[in-house]
Amino acid sequence: MSHWKDIRGKVLVADLATTDPDVEATQAPHASMAFVAPKPKVDDTSENLNEILIVVYAYSDAGGTTKVSGTVDIQVLERDDDPVLENKNIYVGRDLKAGLVCGRAFPFFARQFQLSVRLSNPGGNAAAANHLRVFYRSNR
Repeated sequence: MSHWKDIRGKVLVADLATTDPDVEATQAPHASMAFVAPKPKVDDTSENLNEILIVVYAYSDAGGTTKVSGTVDIQVLERDDDPVLENKNIYVGRDLKAGLVCGRAFPFFARQFQLSVRLSNPGGNAAAANHLRVFYRSNR
């Protein structure tokens, strides 16, 4: 089993409107939106099927020592080579998972090559949090 890895580092709650745009619509992520590759692409094999666990934590302090409860909406984004435009990427948004409880992992299945997440609507104590962090790990 693999260890949890940080996808994006600190995502400041106060900056969500700026740092987490609707990438599906704009086809351009914010510069702070890092993409990770859970497993390398293996051409034309079932090895490209990934099962990933994703979890979000909310922290009340800038140092990240105090986790708080709450919820957040999360959307997984896939990035791949554009099939039409050379040296360009396409960004494909997956279904929004509304009201994910902070600290509760959810599985994501796809043949993605690189992924990131878009966060919005922090609720409960997460709405007043300093920042959020998103972690992932392979589940198989």
